[in-house]
Amino acid sequence: MTVIIIEDEPIIADALEEKILRAHAGVRVAAKLESIGAALKYFEQHPLPDLFFSDIELRDGLSFEIFKKIKNTTPVIFCTAYDQYALEAFRVYGIDYLLKPFKQEDIETAIRKYHSIAKNPDTEPTDFREIIKALEAQRTDNTGSILIHRGEKIIPLEKEKIGLAETENGIAYVYAFSGERFAVNYSLDKLHRILGAKFYRVNRCFIINRKAIDHISLFFARKLVIKPSFKFDPPLIVSKAKANDFLKWLEAH
Repeated sequence: MTVIIIEDEPIIADALEEKILRAHAGVRVAAKLESIGAALKYFEQHPLPDLFFSDIELRDGLSFEIFKKIKNTTPVIFCTAYDQYALEAFRVYGIDYLLKPFKQEDIETAIRKYHSIAKNPDTEPTDFREIIKALEAQRTDNTGSILIHRGEKIIPLEKEKIGLAETENGIAYVYAFSGERFAVNYSLDKLHRILGAKFYRVNRCFIINRKAIDHISLFFARKLVIKPSFKFDPPLIVSKAKANDFLKWLEAH
């Protein structure tokens, strides 16, 4: 049985591969693909696998676009950090999923489900359009968790408890309202997509939760300075070019 992993975080992709190989002796991971573009290029020269394990949010869009463009007929097991209620839509259309962080027994159960589907050629094809609608509705919400790393442990942290996120020396961190800082295995771009509309991308280095804003001050050259509700340095400066957009977002949320 051949498997392809679609995941834009290499550490997560490697961990998933290890668990998949451990789950079934007859599995071969044919490729690990990090983006929509890489996947489309790969399938120009390679056949479909027997099974996909795929993240939803990739650095260049939603992975659903891959399956639509290649006219996929292969079962897909989605690997996601999204909440249980949004995933109800996946169940309706016969798609299995793994909720991050992955558990070995969940992967084994998912592969058993694949074998069950493979034995039934009359299984209805997936309606990706309905799943995309459900996902878009979920993205406007601030519920759910992200995964943080504390030593050897991976811990889910509720998004509503995150006040700020930043990138430093290529590593992304989130700050709880308590001021605690945690490393995460997401790029800042992907983290912003996961956190949703109630978080604003201040600049290339910072994202802030609407609830973490104490007040705004005028700065020189028509810039703005955000004062968080908890102690944080350096100052968060909104550029002149983004000032109007930021104020509109602030008013809307």
